[in-house]
Amino acid sequence: CPLCFGGPWPNLKHTKAHVLVCIDANFGQKRRKGSGTDPTIEFIGGRFLSTSAVDAMEGEVDERRKGKERPRTRGTAARVPDHVLDECEESFLAAQEKVAKASKNYYSETGLMALLCRHDRVLWTVNLTTPGERQHYALALKMYDVVSRLC
Repeated sequence: CPLCFGGPWPNLKHTKAHVLVCIDANFGQKRRKGSGTDPTIEFIGGRFLSTSAVDAMEGEVDERRKGKERPRTRGTAARVPDHVLDECEESFLAAQEKVAKASKNYYSETGLMALLCRHDRVLWTVNLTTPGERQHYALALKMYDVVSRLC
């Protein structure tokens, strides 16, 4: 985005946030199984993350989830009962990783997830290949080499 990245960054006094971004998924953009028989073409300067970058982030998320759970230290967070957190998660459809938003039986790509700047310009996009939203897609978008390009 030229407005976000087109010139020198100002010296901000109250905040160090030069860029605001958001992530959103769309499950209306699907690809049927068997329809994509052409070879994959990687575009230089394209806006889609490679499958290898997404797979690497998925592996990293899986590895970190396997780690032993650390005990909470006192005073690090407000105590909210588990049933309250469970009700909140159940009411928020996007947070439910196990809910299928598109059938993997019919689609090879089940949707798109994009990282956008505050001017609604697409910074990066990833093809979703799982039935629901998964954490590794958002982390791949956030952690992709965008960070090195912004700094």
